[in-house]
Amino acid sequence: MTDLRTIRRAGGDALRLLVDLLPTDWDPRSGEEETSIVFADIAGYSRLVAESGDDAALAVLAVLDHAVEDALGMRRGARVVKRLGDGLMIAARRPEDGPAIAVRLVEEFAARSAGEGWPLTLRAGVHRGVVRRQGDDCFGYHVNLAARVAEAAPAGRTLATDEALEGVDLCALGVGARPAGRLRAKGVNGKVRLTALSPVGLSGERAGP
Repeated sequence: MTDLRTIRRAGGDALRLLVDLLPTDWDPRSGEEETSIVFADIAGYSRLVAESGDDAALAVLAVLDHAVEDALGMRRGARVVKRLGDGLMIAARRPEDGPAIAVRLVEEFAARSAGEGWPLTLRAGVHRGVVRRQGDDCFGYHVNLAARVAEAAPAGRTLATDEALEGVDLCALGVGARPAGRLRAKGVNGKVRLTALSPVGLSGERAGP
């Protein structure tokens, strides 16, 4: 279980620290597979914990746990790969599960946070690509890119790459989309086009990429 010192330290840098914890070596026997990767962390977490203390930190993380359970639901092949403080990484085998999980996770946490009276929201990023797998870990360029997408997401929003949405029927998922510019970040090849996702009906967003 993550201790309170780690919880405090992770706030604000959880996505970067999660990537730093990924394996740097790779056993070729472990294999590669195409995977949807979701990264998410809580906007406003560090400030709340600094103002309200460790009990508040644990309460927030408990709410996040419930939101994660709701978002994953019965989706086979989808799992939490890694947690650090308020940040988490999820891997899903089916292309449609990445965007669906990310949008549901942001929505569920927002509703639960509002119910507690907290000024907190999640931000999330989704990307899909061939990742390296060693044991329960997933790592490689596409994992790092997913983390960079999440870092670029505004509070309370979900961003996805074109690869994350390829072949995915957003209408069937009840997800709307709109262009969100391009990502240019350290370690990312070129400029990556991004799409903002949300439940259909919010902010007048349209279905489809």
